[in-house]
Amino acid sequence: MKMLEFLTDQLLRVVRMRDSVVFVGKAVTVDGQKVRVAFYGSTNLQVGDEIKFSTGGDRGFANLFGAVIGLEGNEADLWISVDEVVPGLDRAPRTVAPGTTAILVSGDQELNASVCDLSASGMRVRTLGVIAVGEMVDVHINSLRSAISLQCRIARVVQSERSDASELGIQIVGADNLNCARYNHFVESLLRKATQAA
Repeated sequence: MKMLEFLTDQLLRVVRMRDSVVFVGKAVTVDGQKVRVAFYGSTNLQVGDEIKFSTGGDRGFANLFGAVIGLEGNEADLWISVDEVVPGLDRAPRTVAPGTTAILVSGDQELNASVCDLSASGMRVRTLGVIAVGEMVDVHINSLRSAISLQCRIARVVQSERSDASELGIQIVGADNLNCARYNHFVESLLRKATQAA
């Protein structure tokens, strides 16, 4: 099952299905259908817990389901039993977010940003200033309904040659249940509006 090899070194947001608790970690090895994930901090995962997660990037996008089959410290072995993998450059459905703004917080740096588009796994924003690729940031989105706070990683930076503006590709790596639900609802509502307009 070589199609899962693109998960190696990816940051993953794993959701335990029985209570929707979110755990964030990195896939360190992939062996067939077995994926070993090193989680950040301690977890209360148990062998037998069913999990799901989505991930996307240049090497593929996937909605994956499975179960915990082994635990060792903060690392867990996940057996991926059901998968929907789109190889190549395909990603989660994206939608524009007109008028949506966000604040990016990295250490003591705070940048105002305009959200260009977003998907279930991340977003693209424009801002004045630059944050390095790989940097972890807190992103606070100001939607019409409510404020949404997410933990993210800068996946791509495109610096403008004519101004101080830059375009940032941001990957979502964590959120509590409330913010996760708010963000998913926000994305789904924008996708619905875009579909109806078409």
